Amino acid sequence: MQNIIILFRYVVFGFFIVFNSVIASVAVWNITFVPSKQTTANNVDAFLIFVGSSGLIVVFSIIFTELGRRNAFTSRLWFELIWTGVCALLQLSGAIASSVTVPSGTCDVSTTACNSAKVLIAFAWMNTIILLVYVTSMTTFLLIYSKEDPRIWQLNIHNLPDIRKPTTTSPPSPILPTLPSLPTLPALPTLPGLPNFVRRPASIVAPQPRKPPAPTTMYSYRSGLSPDYRIEHFQPPESFPPFETSDSPPPVKLQPNRPSSLYPEFLSPSLASSDIKPSPSISRQPPSVKQSPTPPPLGKWPRADIMSLPSATKPTPTLPKGQISRSASRRPPSPSPPPAQLQLQPRFYLMRPTHLRLPLDLDLPVHEYQQVGQ
Repeated sequence: MQNIIILFRYVVFGFFIVFNSVIASVAVWNITFVPSKQTTANNVDAFLIFVGSSGLIVVFSIIFTELGRRNAFTSRLWFELIWTGVCALLQLSGAIASSVTVPSGTCDVSTTACNSAKVLIAFAWMNTIILLVYVTSMTTFLLIYSKEDPRIWQLNIHNLPDIRKPTTTSPPSPILPTLPSLPTLPALPTLPGLPNFVRRPASIVAPQPRKPPAPTTMYSYRSGLSPDYRIEHFQPPESFPPFETSDSPPPVKLQPNRPSSLYPEFLSPSLASSDIKPSPSISRQPPSVKQSPTPPPLGKWPRADIMSLPSATKPTPTLPKGQISRSASRRPPSPSPPPAQLQLQPRFYLMRPTHLRLPLDLDLPVHEYQQVGQ
């Protein structure tokens, strides 16, 4: 609606400029043909010259003002109606006056003067009709829509609100008689085993990347430990604070209760002095421990060489008489070595599961030692 009003306004402005230019120039040309005796015709030509020139001045002033300032007061609707209404009244009065007086005074003089008078009258009436149509249509429009918004008179012609045509209530449609409803047929039974095909819109889902699951760590932190277990980290011995002795008084020594004695009372002092032994005093002072930068080694290292230790002679076990006689009967007789050789002969011992150490004679076979061990 706003675009139509603006387009109509610019069209009226164009015709108004052209018609006023023609009216002013033709009125000047026509005044030369009118004799000086006919003052009424001369006055009408002068009035049309004034109306045409004043209309051109007003319309060009409005156009240049709106080009320099968008929301100028010349574009208000109330100002638009005022100046177009005044120009329409002036054009109407000039057209009526020229139609009555100019032809009678100029057509008797010459044909050229009569033609100029007819052109002046024609353009005066066309300009009047265009202005009257514009003013009438704008006034009707504002009167209709001023009921909805009374502030429409103060609005700018370039910033009109979106006005829609009010809807008229249509008469209710006649109610037609309804036909009796037909009996509905029963639904056909579906065959067993056949699927019911239903058309459903295909759902397109964007594929989502699948991430591999995180690997399970076999040796995770606190694996296999209860929540009450805490890991104690190693700290060097220098970080421990020095031991502070407490200033508490020494403990009271309690003498144990002795059982009742069967001896008479005059012998109890001698018995008590011989039986009771002084209990060793417990010292509260901590032992002096020489701290070392590294923990002590396991056992006593380095150990002494086995060759430097003194050799200890082990006692020779004696065998029962039955076993000695059996081994002596089986063993062939051998020459007896001298006594000095018997002492220097080395002896070896065979370890058995029964933890019995037997003398090992180099001259006996192995199966004899097995029988002796059993």
